[in-house]
Amino acid sequence: MRSVRFLVVALACLAPLGARAEYPKLELSGNVWGQWAYDLSFAHPDSPKPGGTHRFEVTRTYLNFRARLSPSISLRVTPDLVAATGTDGNLDGSLVLRLKFAYVDFEAFPALAVRALMQPTPYIGFSDGVWGYRVLGPDILEHFTGIRSSDVGLGLLGAPLGNYADYQVLLSNGEGYNRQERIEPEAGKYKDLAARLTLAPLAGAGPWLEGLRLTLFGQYGIRERILGARLERIRAMALATWSGPGFTLGTGGGFSADDQATEGRLLRRESFLWTSWGWVDLPLSLRAIGRLDLDVPDAASADDPGRRSRIIAGLAYRFTDDVQVIVNWERNDAQKPENGPLDAPRDSLFLRVAAEF
Repeated sequence: MRSVRFLVVALACLAPLGARAEYPKLELSGNVWGQWAYDLSFAHPDSPKPGGTHRFEVTRTYLNFRARLSPSISLRVTPDLVAATGTDGNLDGSLVLRLKFAYVDFEAFPALAVRALMQPTPYIGFSDGVWGYRVLGPDILEHFTGIRSSDVGLGLLGAPLGNYADYQVLLSNGEGYNRQERIEPEAGKYKDLAARLTLAPLAGAGPWLEGLRLTLFGQYGIRERILGARLERIRAMALATWSGPGFTLGTGGGFSADDQATEGRLLRRESFLWTSWGWVDLPLSLRAIGRLDLDVPDAASADDPGRRSRIIAGLAYRFTDDVQVIVNWERNDAQKPENGPLDAPRDSLFLRVAAEF
């Protein structure tokens, strides 16, 4: 009888320890991206570089640390190993470790979660997730307008209609993950507000139709106040995407506006944006990939590069769903390339390796 009582007491003592040991739940994932790049030509007519330069590069390495701390609280920390460029010092070209994501989620209600600190921005995080080939280059908003894929702020997100709709709202510094918020009073006191709404009207209609989604996005921010006026930053996008067995397609258009102060004058650059991209599976584990991005300014200034475009065409061989080798050609064109950087490639070939775990 005494041994039975001892066993009951021992189990009673161990039960709370078992309950406490349920959290945190840890998860580790990541990726490694690398490439061999061959520059066929350069855009600037006075570029000192002839075609034929080539290089091996480690372009990106992520490690994602995710932890579930309680039924309603989770966090993510993602350091990013990337090549440093433009430092004009002994670090230029070196691989440096920086922070890409560091946020905490609190699931306040079934359709409302609060997210704080360095987190994915509403549009680019969604678009990259559907496209699936950020290894080939950044999204159109990042490539042409400078909006970053991560920023520091306070966000709300959720799926109020289950699989039929989801949203994300973010109030952020607006400087992106790679810059600190400015400390000048007429700059640091302003923030950016961005929001995305995605509808999936055919969710549950089967594998061929449930991946059809319509997305609306808008962002407004004030960079600083100068010459008595607020320098505004405006972005808007409408995107239709369709994912099904063996294919993904996306197309959409948008608007970009940026105010600038030049020589005592206020100027606004407005442009129309267009993006179309997709991939389709082929026999023998091959996948055809293509992308077109356009930036068409309403009225370009004398020192503006004018209409810009990016074309990507490639073929991937998929060893598994997580490991692939990609061969692609990329062209970056401008209406006035003489107003762009001297070392900007025009036509390039790439052999890339992308591995995830």
